Amino acid sequence: MRIFIYGIVLAALAMFSGCEAVLPQEEFSSEGLDMPEVVDSVIFSASLDSQTKANLVWSEDSQTLKTIWSSGDVIQIFDKNKFKWVTFEIIEGAGTTSAKFVGSIQKQDVYVAVYGSEPQGNDSWVEFEISQKQWNEYSTCPMVAYSSSTRLNFKNMCSVLCVSLTGNGEEVYRVGFRSRSDFAPCCIYIEFNNGEPDVSWLDIHHYHIIYNFSCATLSSTPTDYYFVIPYGSYEDGFDLYVETNVGTMTKSTSEDIVFERSQLRRVVLEFEL
Repeated sequence: MRIFIYGIVLAALAMFSGCEAVLPQEEFSSEGLDMPEVVDSVIFSASLDSQTKANLVWSEDSQTLKTIWSSGDVIQIFDKNKFKWVTFEIIEGAGTTSAKFVGSIQKQDVYVAVYGSEPQGNDSWVEFEISQKQWNEYSTCPMVAYSSSTRLNFKNMCSVLCVSLTGNGEEVYRVGFRSRSDFAPCCIYIEFNNGEPDVSWLDIHHYHIIYNFSCATLSSTPTDYYFVIPYGSYEDGFDLYVETNVGTMTKSTSEDIVFERSQLRRVVLEFEL
């Protein structure tokens, strides 16, 4: 499945637009899915919360984000009997909002599952980093699920910022994002409160800036750079950096910005020194 600081202040509310597609949830029959105490293989039913995007595919026609599982997807489930994360592979449901995953695990009272990242932690807390990738038509967003059965309802822990760049032949080396709050926007810490994930961020200095390293030659046609970031309130805004062969441009917003879960926001910038 497939998801900094000289200031030129941007009018944040005018620059951003949120795009969200909510698809109906599909129900799974639990028939035949009962788990014995010890088994060689277990099937988990994995659906997407109504605000969750697993594979975020932007459609120019509908101006929405499509929501699907994809062939080759895997999830990690914490096995507290062995105190390690176990990989489960998709066996059914690619191209839909609900899927089935198979793997080996002993029966337990609570299951914590993660998609899109290599987690640390256990069945009460989870910590992971968000890997930044250049996306063409999709993005991978980390999700978590907490369940007392083999039915998992995944929820996104992130939002998506798309930076659309235009220019006049400049060669882009990298684009950077930095939150003005004291936390690393690529490191997430989650604690579960009655099964609901509470998200907080880690203050790791060398991770305060995240980069998209995809190179491009700018023109009047926008080139998109995507950042997967934790959802929540970004107090005092953020900074954007565009490093090219002719110099570095910095754009900033000093206003509080709220990034919603599973939301894509887009900012359009023209490169200028």
